[in-house]
Amino acid sequence: MKATLSRLLQATALFVVGCGPPIEPDGTPGALRAGGFVYCDPANHCGYSDPLPDGIAVGSVFELMFDDGDSGIVLSSANDDRLQTVTEQAPEGDATQFRAILPGPATVEARDSVDGELIDTITLALKSVVSLGSETCARSFNVIEDASYVFDPFDCAGTTIGTSGVTISRGSSLAPTVCVMPLGDSGTVLSGLLSGTFAASGDAQLEIHVDAEGRCATIGGLTLGDAKVKMTTGELDSTFTVRVVP
Repeated sequence: MKATLSRLLQATALFVVGCGPPIEPDGTPGALRAGGFVYCDPANHCGYSDPLPDGIAVGSVFELMFDDGDSGIVLSSANDDRLQTVTEQAPEGDATQFRAILPGPATVEARDSVDGELIDTITLALKSVVSLGSETCARSFNVIEDASYVFDPFDCAGTTIGTSGVTISRGSSLAPTVCVMPLGDSGTVLSGLLSGTFAASGDAQLEIHVDAEGRCATIGGLTLGDAKVKMTTGELDSTFTVRVVP
């Protein structure tokens, strides 16, 4: 009873302070408006001021946090057939990891870790991946050099790779980094991490440094010529041409 009363008083304080404007928690308000749900992208970039994504790729993993100005909150899926809770109970203040299983709406519940009281809920849109899109980032010095490095695609502001592919200079340290994005039926980029593998074939010999999440790779040219780079995730793949020039 004391925990419930505390939560009610806390929720009231969050949204009503005197006669001034409401003070809302970070993140996207839940259905009960008792706190904010915060989405964390694959590179652990948590957008406190950003809304939840419009679509999360089926087969991907992602993380959520809940902010209500207090601690002791446990997040879990209310639709286990569509959304799997990977982290059974995240450490205090940490994000909970989920895996999207099937397309459709899926609800995440925030409950008190002591008595299981329901604090708030949020419904996510899980969408099927129809195709993969490739984006190339600005060239820079040895972006992905260590296999344990996680490259953040949000720092990329990439350009979609066209039919002409990518042209690089042999031995240049200013190599492009390529990221592969899951696309929905309308061609929009879906959120969530889908790990994959990169493979090259053709006349040119390439060096490919894949980041720890298997989503992005820095590509360098060792010999002159053309090569095809294929990124595969699940049953989908995306192929683009790399031309190595002097």
